[in-house]
Amino acid sequence: MRKIAFYISGHGYGHATRCIEVIRQLLASDPDLFVYIKAHVPGWLFTLNLKERYHHIPEKCDVGAIQSNSYEVDKEATLEAYATYCRRLERWAQEEARWLKSQRISLVVADIPPVAFEAAYEAGIPGIGLTNFSWDWICEPYTEEFPAFRWVVDCLRRAYSRCTLLLQLPMAGDLRAFPLRKPIPFIVRKPDLPPTTVRKKLGIPENQKVILVALRPADLALVDTAALQQISNVLFITFDGQGRTGNLLSIANDAFRFPNLVAAADVVVSKPGYGIVSECLGNRKPLLFAARKDFAEYDVLARFLTEKKLGALIPPEDFRSGNWAPFLQKIFASPGPDWGAFNLSGATEAAREILTLLTRSGQK
Repeated sequence: MRKIAFYISGHGYGHATRCIEVIRQLLASDPDLFVYIKAHVPGWLFTLNLKERYHHIPEKCDVGAIQSNSYEVDKEATLEAYATYCRRLERWAQEEARWLKSQRISLVVADIPPVAFEAAYEAGIPGIGLTNFSWDWICEPYTEEFPAFRWVVDCLRRAYSRCTLLLQLPMAGDLRAFPLRKPIPFIVRKPDLPPTTVRKKLGIPENQKVILVALRPADLALVDTAALQQISNVLFITFDGQGRTGNLLSIANDAFRFPNLVAAADVVVSKPGYGIVSECLGNRKPLLFAARKDFAEYDVLARFLTEKKLGALIPPEDFRSGNWAPFLQKIFASPGPDWGAFNLSGATEAAREILTLLTRSGQK
């Protein structure tokens, strides 16, 4: 069998979910393909979405951003963590290259751990990138406050310069560190259950408004949920698995594939990230989003959401106090965007590019 290795950042679930959709397309297109996945994310995320011909190795291969919650970044701690990462990068890449050779892996796809590109280069195989932002772009503004870490940004850019081809997603930041870039459309996951089936399984009447609160329990703890319980005629779905209290229904993370929940909802509430924005696009659902500090991707996503009328910002004080009702009512009354204007074929195009490069590399 031909073998590919995916290296995926564990910063949030968005990196993994978009890679999963590409992997699904790859496995459907090539019955002789096997995929290794190195990612420090929960295994259920893969078992819910992939059925065969993959192996998940739960190793941490990226730093991401160091955060106490999903809205604020500890800039100095993030730079310190990446400094440690860079100091071991050369030896680490050599170890990974030996592993790639031992498993006879022919191509690497990375979203977007720097070590993956160095390892692919050391192993003499293509290293494909898949992203809308890179960690050098995220970290560079932090060095204005902590200039001693500027060398870290240079280190990350050198690693990204090893990339054979970057598949550049929409809503992209500054990706000049990658020498060869090809834009592709949105990668989205689609539901595989009708919304009526999901609502029935959860005991939700068909005519009730459903708000999917896509926040981790630690982030939801910052919100006054007692205030949410005063909002009439809506049901909030959350994810700490505690069951139902009033109009709050808390389910387990692995109860449903997330796209099925998005499709069954009327509005999604979350911090903006590529994954949640793309899945709202794919399921034609508006996003009510909270602000995020010190993360360059936020400005790009917030501008896109606002300009395309895909959702609305809820100010921090209203978000924390649970004063969501006026913003939900505004979204319910809005005609919404032209949902058909967005190209959602990115997974298919990404798989095609990967398989083409895999075939070319095998012919050398």
